[in-house]
Amino acid sequence: MKVIVPFGAGGPADVTARQSGSILQESFGQPFVIENRTGAGGVIGTQEVAKSPPDGYTLLMMSNTQTANESLVPQRKYELMRDLAPIAPVQLFRPRHRGSCLGAGKNAAGIQSHSPNRSPGN
Repeated sequence: MKVIVPFGAGGPADVTARQSGSILQESFGQPFVIENRTGAGGVIGTQEVAKSPPDGYTLLMMSNTQTANESLVPQRKYELMRDLAPIAPVQLFRPRHRGSCLGAGKNAAGIQSHSPNRSPGN
C-alpha cells in the first residue's frame, strides 16, 4: 500500500499519514509506504493518486487545500468529487477535534486530513 502526501515532510498531513500508516500496517499486516509528492499547492500529489489504477493500493492524505484547489486551480487534471471519495474517518488527535478521513474513489483513494496544528501527544 502507498499513501501519497501532497505536502512537505513534517507538516500535519505528513504526520497524520505516518501515524495512520503505522496503525494500518499493524491492522492489515502489510507495509504502508508514505511518499511526499509536493508541488503546485498539493495538485501534483493529488493528480498522481487520481490517475493511479483503481485497485485501492494508492491512498491520498488530503487537506482543505484540495477543496480550495477546485476553484483556484482550474487547469488541474482531476476533479476532487469525481475522482476521489471519503470512505472512513481516522481520529489521531483529541476527540473534540475533527479527525481525518480515509477515502476511495472511482479511480483512486484518498485520506482527508483535518488534523489540528498540535503535536500528537496533546
